[in-house]
Amino acid sequence: MNEIITFADLKMQKCIDSFKTRINAIRTSHATPELLNNIFIDYYGKKTPLFQVTNIVVENSRTLKINIFENGLQNIIQKSIINANLGYGISTQGNCIYVTVPHLNEERRQELVKKIKKESEQARICIRIIRKEKKDRIKLDIKKKIISKDQDRVMQKKIQDLTDKYIKKIEKIFLKKESDIMKI
Repeated sequence: MNEIITFADLKMQKCIDSFKTRINAIRTSHATPELLNNIFIDYYGKKTPLFQVTNIVVENSRTLKINIFENGLQNIIQKSIINANLGYGISTQGNCIYVTVPHLNEERRQELVKKIKKESEQARICIRIIRKEKKDRIKLDIKKKIISKDQDRVMQKKIQDLTDKYIKKIEKIFLKKESDIMKI
């Protein structure tokens, strides 16, 4: 009985982690290495995340410095960043690539907030799907007479409380990210 709740909790936490990863890649008014998390390069025939072949550090509030571990990857990395169409400025100096994050105008800020809102709704849907799966599992256990009606009510409440907790987490994360984006 408790394993249903435990598994629901774990799955819902994975939804939250995935949501955080996706929205951290959406830029705010300052540069962070997470902005390049969705950049992949062709590394010896394998699609490899940029952060595995480089060291990305914040040079200043609007500039990221990419230190390349291996010679010969500079052009591939530059092309990958350009092809990602993120609107960043790119310059090179020796074996380093500098990525400049431009200031956000009001229109672009609104677009990013819409994108984050869409991501938060996807995370809520993920949580609700898990809730439905677990409620269906509980109903099946009642039919098989594995649990009683009283246990059913207790578990249904626990599942709903868990769902409410994670939906609030999503809202809190969304509001913080929205605030970061709208900050000038």
